[in-house]
Amino acid sequence: MTKKNIWVFHHYATPPTMNGFTRPFNFAINMKAEGYKTTVFAASYLHFSDKNLIEDGNAYTVENQSGIDFVFVNTPSSAKSILARVKNMLAYYVRLFSVTKKYIGKPELFIET
Repeated sequence: MTKKNIWVFHHYATPPTMNGFTRPFNFAINMKAEGYKTTVFAASYLHFSDKNLIEDGNAYTVENQSGIDFVFVNTPSSAKSILARVKNMLAYYVRLFSVTKKYIGKPELFIET
């Protein structure tokens, strides 16, 4: 059986080594145990720690944690106001389309949470 690809889109997802939501990571670990390759797509700006993982202007960065790829999509800070937070969310969803086109492979299933 060939390995099936699952892409999980979660704006605030983080690996367990960072402050944030780890449920997508836990899901990916369970899917890996079942033979699936799961990739998590999230925003580069970490709202809960006020940190941006991309400071060099790249469209995205990939970090592997326990065999799970996290693709962080470049997004602006959302700390200053509600409007900044809306801009952050819009940037994530708009940029997600171009990032997924650049990312290797295609999913058999994608989940947006």
